[in-house]
Amino acid sequence: MKAKFGGVKEASGFDPIPAGTYRCICVGYEETYKDCVGVINLKWKVLAGAFGNRTFFDSLHLGEKSIGRAKLVCKRLGVKKDLEGEVELEESDFVGVEAHVSVVINEYTDQTGVKKKNNKVTFSGYNETQPGSGGASGPAPSTGTGAIKNPLGDGDAGTGDADAPPW
Repeated sequence: MKAKFGGVKEASGFDPIPAGTYRCICVGYEETYKDCVGVINLKWKVLAGAFGNRTFFDSLHLGEKSIGRAKLVCKRLGVKKDLEGEVELEESDFVGVEAHVSVVINEYTDQTGVKKKNNKVTFSGYNETQPGSGGASGPAPSTGTGAIKNPLGDGDAGTGDADAPPW
């Protein structure tokens, strides 16, 4: 396979989609461990609109301090398991699930000192949707302050993990 690189600028990363709420489908699932704590990495794909087919990631950490968010996300995504005891979460609980997902733009400095931007799912930024239903296909309206308008009405601007999984 041939590639013509003449005159092509080398990429330094992907531009994040604008902050807002998007109708998405979970298309990827990976289990990892970070500091001996289980982590579920989810890959989301925007389903429609100007940013259709764009992807972003979220991580659910299963450690003592962060398991509450994982439980909240599981409930909001409609995981059909008893979430009051020990439960085995698996790929089929997430992949194929459609949801309205709220993201913000996260600015960070990578390990080499380069400033970058990515999308970050807000702390409680999930609302389940039924497959094939209508819904948000683009960003939610801005409040005029640069902050996104939270469709959940809980005033939550917290976020999940900024580290994107390797896929």
